[in-house]
Amino acid sequence: MLLRRLALKVWKNYIVWLFFQKLGKSIDNKNVDLVNQKAQLQAFKGYINVVKVKKKRNVERTDPNKKFIIVADVIRIRKDMEPTIVVTNG
Repeated sequence: MLLRRLALKVWKNYIVWLFFQKLGKSIDNKNVDLVNQKAQLQAFKGYINVVKVKKKRNVERTDPNKKFIIVADVIRIRKDMEPTIVVTNG
């Protein structure tokens, strides 16, 4: 549109008309690419906000000795596992 206003007097020449048509199409394509890139940039910014670590979580501190076996528990479990022999007369 703007190009047509600027070159109103030269529209009768085909070469000038063709030049302005191609120039207008090129500008339109650049504008479409720019809009697509802006949309993609917004999508990436949203993705970064989702992925970004917001706050470190508290880690529960446990006693490292809890994971080891207590000897008294081993003896008690071994006694529970021993088969009991029942002798019946009969």
